[in-house]
Amino acid sequence: MKSLGLMLKDIRISKGISQEQLAQGLCTQSLISKIEKGDVSPSIEIFENLIKKLGIDANFLMGYFRNPRYEYEEWLKGEIELLLTTYDFEVLYKNINLHKNNVLFKNEIMQQFFNYCEAIISYYKKNDFKRSLNHLLNSLEKSVTVEPFVSEFEVRIKMGMGIIYNEEGKKWNDGRCYERAKECYREAYKAFKELIVVTDKSIIIKLYYNYARLLYDTGNYLIAIFLFNEALNIAAELKSLVAVPELYLYLGLSFIKLRQVSKALHYFDLSSIHYNFINKRMKEGIF
Repeated sequence: MKSLGLMLKDIRISKGISQEQLAQGLCTQSLISKIEKGDVSPSIEIFENLIKKLGIDANFLMGYFRNPRYEYEEWLKGEIELLLTTYDFEVLYKNINLHKNNVLFKNEIMQQFFNYCEAIISYYKKNDFKRSLNHLLNSLEKSVTVEPFVSEFEVRIKMGMGIIYNEEGKKWNDGRCYERAKECYREAYKAFKELIVVTDKSIIIKLYYNYARLLYDTGNYLIAIFLFNEALNIAAELKSLVAVPELYLYLGLSFIKLRQVSKALHYFDLSSIHYNFINKRMKEGIF
């Protein structure tokens, strides 16, 4: 197993970033050199900023750098993520307000995460598009990655921007919002393909699903069907159930739009089967 310093060096070189560029705004070039040689260990703050600047999700390297505070942060994010997936926005709102001003969570990574969650709350609980977009932009501003590289979470933020632009396009039948949504999804996909390390591989399923939803919403049913199926193929390869019921549901809806009722009913049945399976597993505490 490579040392932490060597792994950081390999990733830095693969991205064409010099030690001086990596150190800028964080520490000295001399410290970067010592870390890569294994002469010193970085503080938790320096470590978090280095991996973020390199566009690496912290989960990938935390096996090398265990820290009780970090493990608590990951536990908290897991609890909040569960509230996001269950659309429990009332409890989510209380949790964010309870923790975002806690001195333990003042680092950039946690504040970026809180901003993202506040964007979700603003849009789906408060129906405030502008505030939601501002939260997402603020979340992006908290990134310290070296352009044009982005972190895995930044891919998620860009995808989130695409989702709310698409929702606004549907709400107001606004072609400009649909076009902006397309741009956000394309930016997210391009950034995803440039990631060296991916900890949440299901993010590509979500990207395909949301882009296909945009195509469905704009009447491009055949291309949408192709992308929904591509997402299902990726989910099968990853052995993931992420978005699978929704993918089958929208395949059915797409075939309804094309007046192919028998195919639509087939996919509606598959969607129902997978929804019931996942709900059963969740009640059993497996998911």
